[in-house]
Amino acid sequence: MLPSFETLQKILLQEQKDGCRDKVVLGGGLASFAKNWLPKALSEATRKEERLLIEKIAVALKKYSALPTPQERQAAIQTILADLT
Repeated sequence: MLPSFETLQKILLQEQKDGCRDKVVLGGGLASFAKNWLPKALSEATRKEERLLIEKIAVALKKYSALPTPQERQAAIQTILADLT
């Protein structure tokens, strides 16, 4: 697993524990995290499949705060976590 994936996994697991309120990452939530995470993750990627997955995850992270319910946010986190493994 890429180091950036491990970092993201830890943050998403903490976000779940916090009730999917988008408050774990200070200063803008997961959307803000995605802006910083994307270039770092892409720099670690060595395969096209990894780069495509990183782009897909970044889009999901940017849309996360717009999800209206904790259940929808939980589902989004589960999808990303599944993609990471």
